[in-house]
Amino acid sequence: MTGSSPSRRRLPQGSCFILLLPLALAFWMAVMWLIDQGR
Repeated sequence: MTGSSPSRRRLPQGSCFILLLPLALAFWMAVMWLIDQGR
């Protein structure tokens, strides 16, 4: 019960952040575009 794979746990943290950064930016751009269209 003491840790399944510690080395494997580190990879998702970095890759997840790299994948989430452009995704959040695209989401923000889409929100701003929708607000602009609604006007």
